[in-house]
Amino acid sequence: MSAKQLHEQVLGRQYVIDSEQAVKMSNYQLIDIRKQEHYVVSHEDGSLNVPLPSLLSEENQKLFKSDNTKIIMGHDPLKAHEAWMLLTQLGVENLYVLQME
Repeated sequence: MSAKQLHEQVLGRQYVIDSEQAVKMSNYQLIDIRKQEHYVVSHEDGSLNVPLPSLLSEENQKLFKSDNTKIIMGHDPLKAHEAWMLLTQLGVENLYVLQME
């Protein structure tokens, strides 16, 4: 994806969904990018903790190569969008950011 294409997607914000839209999706994996110590204290049922610094580790490569939908969440919207941009640039598809209320 070119920088211009990525810029257009970011401006369009079509990759940002709310919790109602997420519930309507089937077969998705919720990815919580917060630090493990925050995840352990409180997290959404069924979510998988993949802290932002380990997003590109070998152990996580298989997760992001799968075809199922992935929804990134975190308490810091900037970090969630950063994760989306990085993974999108690497060719990950079916990727969304959950808008936190």
